[in-house]
Amino acid sequence: MTTQQHSEVLTFQTPSGRIPAITEDGVIKAKSIRYARSERYKRPVPVDVGWHEIPEKTPVCPQHISPLLERLIQKTEVDQFEPDESPQFLTVTRPEYIGEDEKLPVIVWIHGGSYEIGCGDLPTSDPAVWVKEQQVIVVSVSYRLGLFGFLGGSEERPANLGLFDIIESLRWIGKNILSFGGDPENVTLFGQSSGGDAIAHLMISEGVDRLFRRAIIHSAPLGFRLKRQKMSLEFFAGPNF
Repeated sequence: MTTQQHSEVLTFQTPSGRIPAITEDGVIKAKSIRYARSERYKRPVPVDVGWHEIPEKTPVCPQHISPLLERLIQKTEVDQFEPDESPQFLTVTRPEYIGEDEKLPVIVWIHGGSYEIGCGDLPTSDPAVWVKEQQVIVVSVSYRLGLFGFLGGSEERPANLGLFDIIESLRWIGKNILSFGGDPENVTLFGQSSGGDAIAHLMISEGVDRLFRRAIIHSAPLGFRLKRQKMSLEFFAGPNF
């Protein structure tokens, strides 16, 4: 691992290019790294960043903000995000201090949101505390959603483009994570809700051999599709709604 420190800014030299990062309260974050690029309704194409600039706003797939979700978690500060139809970005968060030859376990965060909303870098899923406590590296992945990622398939328009994005991010991680102090042979996928559902599909997909070793599927809607309406009605009929 090669780094150059200038005040609170670091530069990681990776096989895909030089990537800047910043220190924040005991962790190092390399934010919004482009791991692939895509045209509308096309499969992602891997990219080498060369020199990566940290964007002022977090790129996110175009989406409709859910008022209900904002009531459940917190209000989305929309001015911090920038819509991008090619939202193949990831953020690497690692402890500020690790051993020179140490290789930390890698957790890949796949966000939920019904395949319609969200991104890897929402404040509600900031992994900084977890990274410091457990001495792990967390990679938060953003991918195409809604009509851009899961419209359906044909000969001209492949299906499940969002899943292809995630697979491409795992290839990027396998190629580059060692430069951040991570172990490419010790990668665990961790997904919540539709993120967990995506992982379940990846576990039986072709082309993912050796990209990850373990999976944590958290609150995925597996097997509940037929009963979801009744469950939702009972939940939202509660006193808080």
